[in-house]
Amino acid sequence: MTTEADFNRALDANPDDWQTRLVFADWLDERADPRAAGYRALGANRLRPLQDLRPRVTANWYFHTGGAGVLTHHPTIATVVNMIPLEWAKAVDPKYDTRGDALWVGYSLDRRVVEDALAAAFAKLPPERRAEVLAGIGFPEVPPAEEPPSPTRVPRRPRRKRP
Repeated sequence: MTTEADFNRALDANPDDWQTRLVFADWLDERADPRAAGYRALGANRLRPLQDLRPRVTANWYFHTGGAGVLTHHPTIATVVNMIPLEWAKAVDPKYDTRGDALWVGYSLDRRVVEDALAAAFAKLPPERRAEVLAGIGFPEVPPAEEPPSPTRVPRRPRRKRP
């Protein structure tokens, strides 16, 4: 891949591809692009925005901070692959936090816009915090999975014999 558009086409085709994000980070680094470290953090932690495909949702690529029980209450649209530390979310340009609570970050029709905003925000974190995030330290705690309730056997009523 030789252009930013090439990398973005590859990521559009396979948003889960964290290895391409790492190579893209190196490519950006060679060009002294400030987003390089942010893309490296995304790739190293295997993070990516998720797409909300619910009807009536118009801006549908985003990250979240794991607060407010979001993993429990929104299991189809909030997972660990798009969960970022709160201070990283707060560093994102406010135009990408449409709710103003840093719980959901992104809300764009374009995956690239959301990832670029997060990558640019990474540079605003203090150097020691960037190092921690790159090492996977300080991410929100993932609540333990709840055991599904054991099925209760309902006794069957005996069939009545017909005369």
